[in-house]
Amino acid sequence: MKNVIKTTAAALALSATASLADGMTEGGVAHYAWTEGAFEGEYRITLLPDGKFRGEGLAGAEKGLDFIQDVYHSSEVSEGIHLISWLETKGNTAGYTVTVIVDSAGKTVHGVVSNETAHYPLKGALIEFSTGN
Repeated sequence: MKNVIKTTAAALALSATASLADGMTEGGVAHYAWTEGAFEGEYRITLLPDGKFRGEGLAGAEKGLDFIQDVYHSSEVSEGIHLISWLETKGNTAGYTVTVIVDSAGKTVHGVVSNETAHYPLKGALIEFSTGN
């Protein structure tokens, strides 16, 4: 039984690691504007070397925001539809989970920012998108 548990745990760990690479990669950029919801404004996410990403608030509610996150998830869930998600761990937004769905063909973004007490649905426009290297 212990071997089954170890094998299952190893398979799950490998699956989780592999899932991080099937979306955006190093050098990928998602530049978008939330036009509806609590965080109206313009944002850019850039995937960095070493598995990190940079988030920037370019205009609106969080203009001047600039942070590096250590952990994120990115996957292409359907052709041209990308899911990007991270848990904010720094600054005044620590504890919030951010989920962004990018439709590169339709040039739209949908998302949710939430924590244990709040839930903010968002809609917007995609300005620039690339999957990276």
